[in-house]
Amino acid sequence: MRSIYILIGIICLLVATIGIVLAADYYVDARYGSDVNTGASPNWPCKTITYTLSTIRGTARDPIIIHLEDGTYSPSSNGEKFPLQMEDYVSIVGGGVNSVTIDAEQSANHVIYCADAGNLTIEGVTIRGGEADGTGTDGKGGGVLFAACSEVIMQYCTITENSAWMGGGIHFDANADAWLEGCIISGNSSIPDENGYS
Repeated sequence: MRSIYILIGIICLLVATIGIVLAADYYVDARYGSDVNTGASPNWPCKTITYTLSTIRGTARDPIIIHLEDGTYSPSSNGEKFPLQMEDYVSIVGGGVNSVTIDAEQSANHVIYCADAGNLTIEGVTIRGGEADGTGTDGKGGGVLFAACSEVIMQYCTITENSAWMGGGIHFDANADAWLEGCIISGNSSIPDENGYS
């Protein structure tokens, strides 16, 4: 019996010394969630991604995954606000491009804005409805804008029906460390300038 206590003590010491990275899971449901919930359980999901992003902080030791239930996340369907500003060590994961749609409904310059953030993944969603018709940063990446980000992965997503002066669907600034895997980018458009050039 004494050896069991010694073993438990050694394990606890190793955990405290080395540290074990465990991802915390949060849940968002556009149809049945509520932003008075904690989102820490599938039974108590938040309603909006916006609210969830504003209440959590990920770290290297404690990264966070936001799981999106099937549905549409948009201003008209669940009161979503855009752009979604990504945070360090906070990933967004949906159940697939045919079941989860993030739609800004032309309410913002970008659907997803990833700047000064890193070590995150965006996975399994359709991204649409961004309209980057401003100047500078506000004219780039209607669907997704990657700027000054590091170690960002976007995988198995569809980016469609977005528009911008530059990079209708997606735009990578020169200092963006991000890459795509298994994504479809189609049906996006460029906004012509006052002379008709795009």
